[in-house]
Amino acid sequence: MADDLITTRFSLHFHHIQRPDLRATQAWIHEGDCTISGAHCVRAPAGGGFAMCSGADEFRKATGRKIALLRAMQAAGLSKSTRTFVWQQYFRGAKR
Repeated sequence: MADDLITTRFSLHFHHIQRPDLRATQAWIHEGDCTISGAHCVRAPAGGGFAMCSGADEFRKATGRKIALLRAMQAAGLSKSTRTFVWQQYFRGAKR
């Protein structure tokens, strides 16, 4: 299932994977709008992150989104003030 959060400056996309062999969440961050064609972003993301459960972990979408988003912002090299802005927007609109 994909979750999207669009802010005025960034587009965030999340994809949750629940299979017997893999339970994970992927996150992508784009500056500005992003168009999705099928299951993929048309434009390359500024950063992507991945959070995977170990065999003993309980799959929690909210936790996976936070970890994957943190890693996506790190990969994108966003400044502290920009990361703060993204987190503020995320917590305003996130599904919990």
